[in-house]
Amino acid sequence: MFVRRDLSCVVWLLLLSTARGQLTTKVSGLDHYTVTQALYAGVGSETMKTHRRGPKVLVEMNGQMGSQKILKLELIDLKERQSLEWNLDEKALGCIKNSFDGGAGWNGPFLDLAGIGERNNLRQIGTEILHGSTAKVFEFDVDEKGEKRVRVWADSKSNLQLKTQVVEDSVPPLTTSEVLDVNYASPPASLFVPPKQCAAAIAGPRVPTREERIAEATSSNAQDFQEVEPLTNSKASCNVVFQVVRWGSMEPFNSGFRVGLDLMNGSHSYSFSDKHMGGGDLREVTSQLNGNSLRIEGAPAHFLLAVILVPGNNFPTSMIIGRRCFGPETTLLLVVKNDGKKNDEHLWLWVKSGKYATP
Repeated sequence: MFVRRDLSCVVWLLLLSTARGQLTTKVSGLDHYTVTQALYAGVGSETMKTHRRGPKVLVEMNGQMGSQKILKLELIDLKERQSLEWNLDEKALGCIKNSFDGGAGWNGPFLDLAGIGERNNLRQIGTEILHGSTAKVFEFDVDEKGEKRVRVWADSKSNLQLKTQVVEDSVPPLTTSEVLDVNYASPPASLFVPPKQCAAAIAGPRVPTREERIAEATSSNAQDFQEVEPLTNSKASCNVVFQVVRWGSMEPFNSGFRVGLDLMNGSHSYSFSDKHMGGGDLREVTSQLNGNSLRIEGAPAHFLLAVILVPGNNFPTSMIIGRRCFGPETTLLLVVKNDGKKNDEHLWLWVKSGKYATP
């Protein structure tokens, strides 16, 4: 999906990430509809219209960037797990084919209670009438202490997300989305015909899904792993064993890499050189490596890792991590393709189970 990365991005990364791929609850029978939502972000707003006709979905994002009007579209095939994205104002750029990590159980604008509740302490806090519908009001935590929360009004029958807010104890609630219109009639088939500018993308090779990429990278069952994004964390505490391994073989990456660790949430500017990794609370911990492994005792809810894989290359591979615990000690992997140069593909993965899990 097209998601703004600003003040309301935490909400939409959590809600849309569960909507796109990590679903366990399907809204029965709701596979033909058009839902229009207003998304409020920073000083502006966008309108997101989601059309669904069985396995075909079209998402329209209509917004304003300064004086320029933006209209972006994404056409999704839930059965084939592929999508096409294009911008009506930039036809010369053609369109882009991507994988789509949802499937037949994709919920779109309908709240996935199981997907969010699994890691974010989802709870119902009341019932209200909103837009003429009875809505169950839910909250789930964004941070470990529960000081910042997301509040969602979900239709009691369909779980349609009628409204969302970011809630903090010290400031007024910030509304981040609200439903403007719902139509449960089946959209016309003509709406899901891709434009001519997508011909080259359609003719190109299939794009592997995240699940397929994880299986290729680990030579294992993808269900044994979980990507570090979105930025959510477990309530439980644990030690984290961080390892750098090679794509496909899963052999240790032992080529003189360096590691920096910030245990204070990674909210600073950093600097890197041949002899220095620092800035804010980042500290180089390369001397603490045991082979290709770094042990982080009592890992905090959020921390940052920065890894320089190639000596002399001062562009680190870095990630803010939300701690997830699958046992008293949990393994976190950086899986690196080829030699780990700047543009080489890599994946950050938690190990949930299987032979690479911490005993």
